[in-house]
Amino acid sequence: SVLIWHYQNFLIGGMTNYPFVAADQPLAWLFFPFYTIGNHGVELFWCISGFIFTWKYTDIIHDRRISFGRFAWYRFSRLYPLHFVTLLAVAALNGAYFAKHGTYFLVQINDLKHFLLNLAFASYWGFQADKSFNTPVWSVSVEILVYIFFFWMARARRGGFWSDIAIVLATAILYPLLRRYAHIKLEVLGATMYFYIGAAVARLHTAMQGWGPEARRSALWISAGVTLIGVGLVAAQILKIAGSSATAVRTEDSSSATRSEERRVGKECRSRWSPDH
Repeated sequence: SVLIWHYQNFLIGGMTNYPFVAADQPLAWLFFPFYTIGNHGVELFWCISGFIFTWKYTDIIHDRRISFGRFAWYRFSRLYPLHFVTLLAVAALNGAYFAKHGTYFLVQINDLKHFLLNLAFASYWGFQADKSFNTPVWSVSVEILVYIFFFWMARARRGGFWSDIAIVLATAILYPLLRRYAHIKLEVLGATMYFYIGAAVARLHTAMQGWGPEARRSALWISAGVTLIGVGLVAAQILKIAGSSATAVRTEDSSSATRSEERRVGKECRSRWSPDH
């Protein structure tokens, strides 16, 4: 979903004023949700990470069967090589694009400071002016901080469902408050919230293995209901965006028609009052 959402960036490129109308894009009847809200796949990615890390690492971290250095090496060896190659590729391509067009392809912040931040995998830790270079890596950048927090939390205490929920609630409150009243946008708080939603689901899944058939059946029905509500909310959001998109298109068409009519009337008036007539 995130890949399809990013199609608009490659379509528009450096044309900042170019209108992107999801309904006009290829296979819009199929991909419209991804064109409009596909970027929220990032939050799903964080949730899945939280589920997997809690299920796989919590016990071995708490029991000291893995060191922080080994844990960090696992993350580094999986993430950094691809990040390094794509960073160099984007820097080179951006340089070539700038030499030809006098502007960068998409994001315009590509200086030495932000290159070094990207090189250190710290492109979105709060030291940046905005997104830079290989922009999609921002979500992985903030998740690295979540990995560190997760490790030391698990080392200190094994935790449980309710401690995960407490972290979710704390970050859910703190994140919007900082954005609204302090104008501080710490995406790591959002990443932590979704990561620990996944962690809480992993705890619940593990706990369910010891429940009786009736309790598990009830939990499944509740989960199905919550899922349906979530799907309904997403569908409502998609329909709202679709309606707004259609309205915008109609407004643009109406404005174009008005401008065409004004040009026609103006031309007719000039013709009528011309000295040649």
